[in-house]
Amino acid sequence: MREDFGRKVEGAVQTAGLDAQAAAEAALNRVAFGPRPGEAERLASGGLVNWLESQLDADLPETMLETRLADIPAAHLGAIETMYRYPDLGKIYAHARHAYDLIPPRGSPQDSDWVKRKIDKFRLEQGYQNQDEVLYPELTGQKILRAVLASNQLREILTDFWFNHFYVSFTKYSARVWILAYERDVIRPNVLGSFRTLLGATAHHPAMLFYLDNNQSVAGAGVPTTYQIEIVRLREQHGEAATGIIAAIESELQAIEDDEQIILDKEFRPRAGINENYARELMELHTLGVNGGYTQIDVSEVARALTGWTVHPLGCTSEWFKRGFDVARRTKFYRNDAFLFRPDWHDAAEKQVLGHTLPAGRGMEDGEDVLDLLAGHSSTARFLARKLAERLVDDQPPEEAVGALTDVFLESYGDLRQVMKTLLSLPEFWIAAANKTRIKSPLFYAASAVRAMDARIEDAKSLAEWIARMGQPLYGYKAPTGFPDRGVFWINAGAMLNRMSFAVSLANNKIAGVGTPAHFSGAEGRNAGIRIGGPNFQQH
Repeated sequence: MREDFGRKVEGAVQTAGLDAQAAAEAALNRVAFGPRPGEAERLASGGLVNWLESQLDADLPETMLETRLADIPAAHLGAIETMYRYPDLGKIYAHARHAYDLIPPRGSPQDSDWVKRKIDKFRLEQGYQNQDEVLYPELTGQKILRAVLASNQLREILTDFWFNHFYVSFTKYSARVWILAYERDVIRPNVLGSFRTLLGATAHHPAMLFYLDNNQSVAGAGVPTTYQIEIVRLREQHGEAATGIIAAIESELQAIEDDEQIILDKEFRPRAGINENYARELMELHTLGVNGGYTQIDVSEVARALTGWTVHPLGCTSEWFKRGFDVARRTKFYRNDAFLFRPDWHDAAEKQVLGHTLPAGRGMEDGEDVLDLLAGHSSTARFLARKLAERLVDDQPPEEAVGALTDVFLESYGDLRQVMKTLLSLPEFWIAAANKTRIKSPLFYAASAVRAMDARIEDAKSLAEWIARMGQPLYGYKAPTGFPDRGVFWINAGAMLNRMSFAVSLANNKIAGVGTPAHFSGAEGRNAGIRIGGPNFQQH
C-alpha cells in the first residue's frame, strides 16, 4: 500500500509539472505550517514520499514540543481538573454560597464590597485561576507552540481544520473551560481516523454540549420519557420489590438536582423544553451542509433524538464528581466521564429523521442512530470533501478533486486517512499548492514566519496578540461556523498593513518573547555565542 501511495504521489507531482524542490516546498506550505530552513532541500533529496507517509501515520516523537508544553499547566490537565482549576466567576460564587456558606443567597440584602472581598479571599485560598488572565494565554500559547514545533505537522493542520469545523468559542462562558481538552482529546487524536468516531466524540463532549445548549434540552411537556417507561418496566419485573429500587434511584437523582450547577442553571437558564441549536448545527455545519436535503422537521426530530444528552454536574470537589449511578443506570442513565445521558429528560416517542424511523421506547440509541445516519450520508461526504478541498487545495477547488474525495469518503465509510491519501495523490492538489497564491490565515502566517526564521518562542502571548490584530483572535470567533476557510476572508487594508508590521517586527526582533536568529537582525557579532536548541538568536 505504501508503494502504491508513493507511485500515485510521484505521478501526481509529475503531472503537475513540478520538480523535486517545488514539490517539497508545496507540501510544506500546505500540509505543514511552512518549511524550516533547509527542510525543503532535505525532502527534495528523495524524502518527500517518506515524509508524507510519516505525516499520515502521525506517530513521530514530539520530544521538543512536549518539553515546551510542560511549562503550560493547562496543557496537561484533564477536562475535569481544568474545570476545578479555572472555574468561571458564577461557579466560584456558587461554591462559596452553596458549599461553604460564605455569602448570603442571591437576592438577599448584602454589602457588595464585603461579598467581593470574601470571594477574592476564597478564590485565593482555593487556588482558582482566572480564565481571561491565565487560562486564555495558556490555551492560545499551546496552540501556537504546537503549530510551530510539532513534528507531526499534518496532524496539527488537520486539528486546526477540524476544530474550526466542530467549532467551540471561548466567548461562550459555559463552554470555554472545556475547550483545551476538547481540542486535545477529541479533535487531535481523531483527525486521521474515522469521521463517525470524530463526530461522536464531539457530540458527547461538554464543550459542544454547553456551546450549542444541548445540555439544557429536555423532552417537551406531556411527552413520555425513557425514565417513565423504565420505571413501569421495573414495576412489572419486580412487583413490590420495585418500590425500594425506585426509592434508591430517586435518591441518586435528587443528589444531581441538589448540585450547585443545576441550581445555577435553574436560576439563570431554567429548562423550557427542547433546544434545537445543536441539532441544527449538527446537520448544517457538521454533516449534511446547508443544502444537504434536510428540513426544519428533520431539525426538530433530531433535537428530540438528542434530548437528555447533557453534562454531569461537577459539584464543588472532585470527590463529589466521582459519585456514580449505581442504581439509576437500571433506568438507562449513562455516564462517561463528564457526559451524562438522562432518560428522565429524553423524549421516548417515535421519531422520523430523513425518512428513517426511530422506534418509540428507546433512549440514548436514538442519538447514536442519528449520528450513524448523518456520518454515512452522501450529502455529508460531498460537504466535507468540498470543505477539505477549499482548505487544502484552493478557495474554488476543481470539481474533479471534490468528486474524488467524495468517492473515497463514501467507499471507506469516512476513513479520514484514506481521504487525505487521496488528496495528496491528486495532481490538482500539487498544481494549486505550487501556485503560492493562497492567502494564509493569521495563525498560519505567523507560525510559518517563525518556522522560516527558525525563531524560538519563550512566551507566545505577544504572538497571540499579533495573530488577533491580523484578524484571527484564537478561539474567539463568535459564530459556530468557525473562521472561514477561504483565504479571501483575510484580505482587507487593515489586515494587510498589520501583516507587514508583524513581518517587520519579527525580522527586527521586536516581538516580545520571540528570539530570532542573529543573521536576520544583523547582529551576528553581538550574539555569536548564544545557542539555545538551534541556530544563533537574540532574545527580545
